[in-house]
Amino acid sequence: MKRVPINNSNPLLSFSQKIRSLITLVILPFIGERLTKIYEHLKINFSNSKNIFGWRLLLLRLFPFLRTFNYFAIILFQIGYTFSFIKFPSWLFLISGTRLEMLNCDDFAKIELNKGRKNKFNSFLSRCLQLLFWLPSTIGRILSLALFLIQFLEICYKDEFGIFLNKLINGNNKLINFEEFPLNKLPVNQQSLCRAGKCPICGQIRNEEAVLSISGYIFCYSCIYKFIKLNGRCPVTSLPASINEIIKIYR
Repeated sequence: MKRVPINNSNPLLSFSQKIRSLITLVILPFIGERLTKIYEHLKINFSNSKNIFGWRLLLLRLFPFLRTFNYFAIILFQIGYTFSFIKFPSWLFLISGTRLEMLNCDDFAKIELNKGRKNKFNSFLSRCLQLLFWLPSTIGRILSLALFLIQFLEICYKDEFGIFLNKLINGNNKLINFEEFPLNKLPVNQQSLCRAGKCPICGQIRNEEAVLSISGYIFCYSCIYKFIKLNGRCPVTSLPASINEIIKIYR
């Protein structure tokens, strides 16, 4: 069923008819419900009182008749509409200037068209939701794979088995060049200097000791400061370093 104008060949409702339909569907039922509650309240509290005047007295006397008339009118309209004597199932349709009419083929075609558009929108929305749920899992898998590759490269870069495997794969071709971590490449004489409390740079007893945080080796503060300033790396491990990573040792 659909609402159409009473005396108009145009099946579309005008703006005023839409407003009146909204009034009969929303505002009038709300007013009726509020009046019923006010009447019940007055009936309980002031039915036996002689000091009630004005609109309260008028509501107490008239509301029962108005409600009875409304019920009686609704029954008559329903009976008349059921047996096709009238075109309105309620007197509220007279106020709104509309009547009910059966849906025709054009209406069903419009409904199917709207359903198709809605289905397309729902399909697009579902795809967006699937993408939204797919992204975190995919990113998680990529991160897991990246972490695995990092661990693999770390093994090839540091571990003895990784170094052996690198030499076995590359041979003399150098297809994959994973350089050995330079921490253990310190010459023997410099290793003895470190054990004897001497600076690996100047070879003398360390003066104003300072440790380089990225490698853990101890130097003279002036020696390591000048070396890092000029070269930007650790003199022992060749790891990149800055003067901010020099820490003085106070004893």
